[in-house]
Amino acid sequence: MIIFDPVRGKNQSNNTWLSAHKTLDVVLLVITTLHASWFFKQLPWGNYLTLLMLPLFVLVSVDLVSLYRHKRFWVNSVIVPIVLILTIAAINWTLEPSVPGWLMGTVFVTMMRMPQRNAIVLLILFLLSSLAAMRFHWGISPLTIMRTVAPSILTLLLIRIFFAVNLHSLEKLDQTSELLTNALQTISQGICVINKDGRFKLFNERACDLLDLPTEFLESNPLLSEVVQFQANRGDFGPDFSHVEPDARDYVATLGVHVNQSIPSQYLRRDKKGRYIEVQSHVMPSGDIVRTYSDVTQYQTINNELQRLLTEEKEHVERLKQITSDLKQANIRFNTTANSLPGAIYEARQHTDGTTEFIYFSDQMCEIFELDREQLIKNPSLVLTCIHPEEQERLTLANKIAYDHGGPLFIELRIRTPSGKTKWIQLSSAPQDFEDPAHTVWSGYAVDITERISLEAKATELKIANEQNQIIKNLLRDKEELIQSLLIANRTAETGALSAALAHELNQPLCAIGLHTEVLQQKLGETADPETNEILAFIADDNKRASGIINSLRRIFRQEATHSQKIDLNELIKSLQPLYQPHVVAKNIAIDYELCKDGIVEIDSNEFQQVVINLMNNAITSFDGIDGKIKKEIKVQTRRTERTLSFIVSDNGCGIPTDIEPKIFTLLKVSSKSGMGLGLWLSKHIVEQHRGTIRFEHIPTGGTRFIVELPV
Repeated sequence: MIIFDPVRGKNQSNNTWLSAHKTLDVVLLVITTLHASWFFKQLPWGNYLTLLMLPLFVLVSVDLVSLYRHKRFWVNSVIVPIVLILTIAAINWTLEPSVPGWLMGTVFVTMMRMPQRNAIVLLILFLLSSLAAMRFHWGISPLTIMRTVAPSILTLLLIRIFFAVNLHSLEKLDQTSELLTNALQTISQGICVINKDGRFKLFNERACDLLDLPTEFLESNPLLSEVVQFQANRGDFGPDFSHVEPDARDYVATLGVHVNQSIPSQYLRRDKKGRYIEVQSHVMPSGDIVRTYSDVTQYQTINNELQRLLTEEKEHVERLKQITSDLKQANIRFNTTANSLPGAIYEARQHTDGTTEFIYFSDQMCEIFELDREQLIKNPSLVLTCIHPEEQERLTLANKIAYDHGGPLFIELRIRTPSGKTKWIQLSSAPQDFEDPAHTVWSGYAVDITERISLEAKATELKIANEQNQIIKNLLRDKEELIQSLLIANRTAETGALSAALAHELNQPLCAIGLHTEVLQQKLGETADPETNEILAFIADDNKRASGIINSLRRIFRQEATHSQKIDLNELIKSLQPLYQPHVVAKNIAIDYELCKDGIVEIDSNEFQQVVINLMNNAITSFDGIDGKIKKEIKVQTRRTERTLSFIVSDNGCGIPTDIEPKIFTLLKVSSKSGMGLGLWLSKHIVEQHRGTIRFEHIPTGGTRFIVELPV
């Protein structure tokens, strides 16, 4: 907005003069319209005069539209007064001279739209032209001319005086404004003036710096809400306006659009650069707001640091009070605990002259040395006099070693109390301060260990007696084991002799049975029925098996070498099934066979069938005494690996009693009422002869599992 200022005689931005020029154009347009209409209706040549005024009418109309829409003149401010002077001059030469109002109006418009010097020169020429027209063209008397022109001249002089006075005032105001502007630019505060419409109309460079806004933006006279919105979008106020003081947060959050009474007089905020900006607002009587911005970062930092120090100081004071209270409570608890301990706690200061004083000692110190507290406080050396004469040298040496090496002192020694009692005590202390050569502080404890020493002596005697008793017990046990070994060896020898005799005696009837069976088979021949032939075949097979078992037993007891050959263990197990099948049926036992595909192994079949028969008989007899509430099951398995072939017999019977488990494979140790203590021992012997192993394990759900592993 650039408008001509008639006082200063130059174009500049001024809303007041813009309004004045708008009003002047409106008045000029109305007067022109009225006179053109009068000319058109009243005068014979009114059409000519109306056309004469048409350029002025059009020019003023266009100029008025430009002032309203663009806030500036259409071309410049000089066009309208020149056209007006020409139009009035033409009217004066064409008509009878117009009324003085036309001349006054022309003077006023010219002075308002042109620099004063140019306007005065042009108006003088205009007035001279008008005088010449009235005097020489129209023959008007001088007095009438003076009455017509005098008001215009007077108007010119008054306007000139008015403009001169105002110009003088404005120059002073400009000087004052310049001084104020320079002052505003040099002060450390940012200052802005916001008019009552909410627009920025004055600011200094410091305000631009503190608000971090471009000068061009504020020079455009933006609304306060536009500035706040710009800063908010940029994030100057933080998320949810958290960088603004709580009291002013609502005001800033509403983009500063508040009534004057709602504007906080002062608040603090932080910008993106981390600066603390203090904002102060003062509402003027005119409704304008003077707002200052101050960078109080350093002050705020110091204030925050002071607040932090004050907070820490308060916390330290509270902590000190708490520590003092805790220390008092700790002293009470310490004294209570120290007095309840079985030993005495003490702290003593040893001076270079050899004297000692107690800093602290618990009540047990008096009980151990049988001395009064007052006595110990006045004369701490009484403790040293209680040391047994034979222990004095040991204590002195230990004390010296601890002092020289800075390590703890630990010693057990005897004391003699004033009542004549001899006690054992344990002393432990350590030097705490070597920096002060004048004294050394020793902290430690003393415990009465007289009872412990006595018990240790008795324990030593008891230990010796126990060791002697243990030696006697070991001798008696060795004796018993030797006797048992001799008995077993004797019984083994007897059993071997008996088995040899039985083998000799049983071989004769077995041979006779075999011969009679062959004779009977030959006599009956084809006349016998199939059942009889089957029975005779069973008798012959069982006779051979019995003979083989007897020969195997004789080889075992004679410790002869086994005759191993590759056989199918699965087939051997199946062939022995008829031997125990009647017992299985009688006891209602279910047998489940899980045999591997490859059962080939190198064994003596006559000997190993004893292992199979013994393990199966044990499994069958494990159900003796068990009622029929459970399902009786025996599982026979063979499993083959790369190195072993396993033969496994499992049952869910009564299991093996725990008292005979350790000796279940021992000769003549009976595991059942009907047994003789020979089967498992013999089975183990046969398995080991075949370089195998035999063991058993308990089944969690009940029963026993025997596992035989043979090398392949």
